[in-house]
Amino acid sequence: MAGKRGKLASTTDPEYETRIQLATVSAAAKADNVESVEKDKAETDRAAKKKVDDAARTHRIYQEVDNRVFDALFSTYKCKYDLITLAGALSLPIEGTVAELTR
Repeated sequence: MAGKRGKLASTTDPEYETRIQLATVSAAAKADNVESVEKDKAETDRAAKKKVDDAARTHRIYQEVDNRVFDALFSTYKCKYDLITLAGALSLPIEGTVAELTR
């Protein structure tokens, strides 16, 4: 028996191909899951960084509201940052788009 070779598993086992297909699908599912987890982690990291950046930006704006001297015509300020700072100095709402801030 030691010298005898048996038939290949694919010819003797009727469920061989099914198991191979399941193993392939399982490997693909694991790869998709890993990719999904990495994507979620990257999105969470971006959201955390955006939150920190927004908090720092808001802090800078409030410092500018208290300390900035506006020495030019109000119509010369075109950047959103300048408009938000100007609105804060005038005790106006500082949320909104540039179009809303220039009305």
